[in-house]
Amino acid sequence: MKLKFTRGRIALVFLLLAYAGSAWWLLTRGGGMLDDGRTRISIAHWQIEYGPPDGLAAVIKRYHELRPDIEVEQVLVPGRIYRQWLRTNLVGGTGADIIEYGSFLPGMRDVPARYFEPITGLMNEPNPYNRGTPLEGVPWRNTFHDGLFNEQLYTPEIGQLYSVTLCQVTMRLFCNERLLREIVGDDPSFRMPTTLEEFRRLAAKTQEFSQRTGRTVYTLAGAKLNAEWLLEFMLSATLMNVSMELDRDAQLALYLRDFQMAYLRGRWNYHRPDVQAALGVIRELTAMMRPGFIQLERDDAVREFMNGHALFVATGTWDASSLIRLADFPVGIHRFPQPDAADPLVGSFHAGRAADGSKLTGMAFYLNKQSPHKAAAIDFLRYLTSVEAGQLFMEHSGWISSIRETKVPPPLAPAKGVLDGLSYGGGYMKTGAESARVFTQNLYRLVGPQGGVEQFVETIEREMPGAQRADLQLEVRNLVEALRPQDTGLVARRMLGATDQERAELLVTSQTLAESQLYEGLVVLGETASQP
Repeated sequence: MKLKFTRGRIALVFLLLAYAGSAWWLLTRGGGMLDDGRTRISIAHWQIEYGPPDGLAAVIKRYHELRPDIEVEQVLVPGRIYRQWLRTNLVGGTGADIIEYGSFLPGMRDVPARYFEPITGLMNEPNPYNRGTPLEGVPWRNTFHDGLFNEQLYTPEIGQLYSVTLCQVTMRLFCNERLLREIVGDDPSFRMPTTLEEFRRLAAKTQEFSQRTGRTVYTLAGAKLNAEWLLEFMLSATLMNVSMELDRDAQLALYLRDFQMAYLRGRWNYHRPDVQAALGVIRELTAMMRPGFIQLERDDAVREFMNGHALFVATGTWDASSLIRLADFPVGIHRFPQPDAADPLVGSFHAGRAADGSKLTGMAFYLNKQSPHKAAAIDFLRYLTSVEAGQLFMEHSGWISSIRETKVPPPLAPAKGVLDGLSYGGGYMKTGAESARVFTQNLYRLVGPQGGVEQFVETIEREMPGAQRADLQLEVRNLVEALRPQDTGLVARRMLGATDQERAELLVTSQTLAESQLYEGLVVLGETASQP
């Protein structure tokens, strides 16, 4: 009897392999004291593509020269099983000392408050590994390009910091420059598109080239995840007017809960003309990808690009090292073309350029609450985010460092974030697991020959109120989870007469802000309880 390897069985096999690998690692390489008296700590992440493991290995090697009493081990976990691996090990108390986590991981918003330790107080102290550099004496937090703003934006508790970051990331269009020359020829007037209308014209040339030569060439490499990255950015870029309208506190930033509460209160929805026009842009862009891209994985898009079947692949600069190393053709790094006020579809709603790159940093690492060697883990985190280590990581990984005063190699310069536009973050495709499910499961109604904006909107507007409500309920529960243990600490500080009054006042302020967000969420849930 032949076995049928369904997706469910394949997922189960991967999960069992991950469990077996974790068990083997714990039994043979688990953290703790080594026989020679040294301390072993571990750092786990899913960045197993070309670059990051090499960069971390270089940093660990240098750290061992400085601290031979501490051994650091990388734990490489495939991205497809990372969420299962992470939760299984955290629940079982067997997680690594330092763990990569992202607020974008679906269904994992409860993890930071439950399993990671805030490091806010340490962030106000200078990083001792920056002695002799321009950052000597600078508070640790201010040594990062963005002051860890992005991490604070998605922290489980307002005012607290839980993580440090390792790199700067931006979304870019990676181009097969050899194929581009074949498509545009020797036209001296050609320039890389900067507007959406110019990009449409290049897409038309690409389609004509494919038909004329008989070669299968699409403008954009297609895969579900790459498409979501591109579409989320383009929705944010074309709906800047809506984001500015929702920014009631003039912070030039919106939390996911802001999008949730505004939606439930009727301040925006998918029936709005500007939102429907933006969805029209999404339909145009997906028509430039191969049919059936929604069923494909990120690796499929990379293969399509590498095989010369796509002119561009839209992805983050985290893929730069892999693409440049693997391609047998020159790979160009370009900014996204954006609509302007003259755009025939969305020009009437144009509110300005959206930032397609920023100083925001990523690849965030958290301190495990259950780590038996927190002092050693914190020491390594400090070195990992020093000027010396930042430079080492960048030179060996090909990823731009998150640390100020590091020097970017010339080949990576196009991948740097450029601060010449507004950035509110994205909340139009998803604000949580349920809204993401509703949007992506119905995306086929928008794209493809049989799709259309109207039928897509009519369908998701029936399901989205319940999804946004469920996502807001989860946000409220996570906020309660994050706030509860802080109350004890605040009372203890007051009872013991803690000397760090500035720190105590900061905690009280952040607690008050977080509670106001919690109460507002509860009010909105109460006001909209009768919604379907």
